[in-house]
Amino acid sequence: MTPHPIIKALEEYEAAANIKAVAAPPFFAWREPWLARQLWLQGCVPGYSHADFLRNVLSRLSCRGQKIASRASAVQLKHDMTRLRAFYPDKAGGGYCVKIVQADGVTGSRMREELKLRGRLAVLGTVTIPAMRETFERGNYIYLIEDIIIGRRFDFRRDADDYIARGLPQMVATYNKAGITFEPLSAHFDAALPARLSGIKNIAPDFVAALDAAFANNPAVPVSLCHGDLLPSNLCIGKDAFYLLDWDRSFTGAIARDLLRLPMKYPAQGGRVGAAVMAVLRTASGGDAAAADAQLAAYVAQRIADTPEKALIYQSFWRRCRLA
Repeated sequence: MTPHPIIKALEEYEAAANIKAVAAPPFFAWREPWLARQLWLQGCVPGYSHADFLRNVLSRLSCRGQKIASRASAVQLKHDMTRLRAFYPDKAGGGYCVKIVQADGVTGSRMREELKLRGRLAVLGTVTIPAMRETFERGNYIYLIEDIIIGRRFDFRRDADDYIARGLPQMVATYNKAGITFEPLSAHFDAALPARLSGIKNIAPDFVAALDAAFANNPAVPVSLCHGDLLPSNLCIGKDAFYLLDWDRSFTGAIARDLLRLPMKYPAQGGRVGAAVMAVLRTASGGDAAAADAQLAAYVAQRIADTPEKALIYQSFWRRCRLA
């Protein structure tokens, strides 16, 4: 089978860089090498999930999928073959990661914007992200070489308090240092949301009243540089650091849209994080609890409009987290 162009790009990069085969990390050296590498990555590389691990095992057992002639300990491919990561850990517990992204289309545009933003974030000095070693374009691909992260993916049940203590303050510092401005709620949330929800079942009268009040009052809401994709797959718990990864969906907008995304990913588990986010929104709104609640109501309404079948779950989250 002819290798996919992105796999060929990795092979050519390794050949040009004269990369040698990488030994498994020493703490797994006694295990069977291939399985050891997969287990190590499952535990220590953010974004490498149980599902990724199982797909790799099934592919290996069934002899399906493309064989990658790489010297990396493991390679992680996006299903649409537009992005690839190859991991090269060293015996000292460090190493580096090579990210290869298709240069054209939306994926390439996002990657270029992220690289520019990474430089800005380095100047701000407010977030912990991997150090970039080198970036360049070759052929139809963008290459990023950065330090590997030894850590694990964020888990709501065990890491909520850690996010509140170490992750959330990084975002608050970023908003403040990048600069916060204030714009009307209706500039960042669709004023037609009350009408859109009128045709959806199980919308409680108290939520409708709160949403109507939010747009009637139309408070000024804090706006700043946002991450854009604060989800568990982009949060990494390191030994001595909390990493905020993958800024390719960053935008300048209402910080409520940024911060409420994480707790509403799993609304039944997100109560503690949601409460911490609401405290941040109240402070950023000049201590105005009503303005913070208006942002919560608008964001929850947006999520209900997008996913009506979760209306009851989202309204339950709203009741637990509102301030008044």
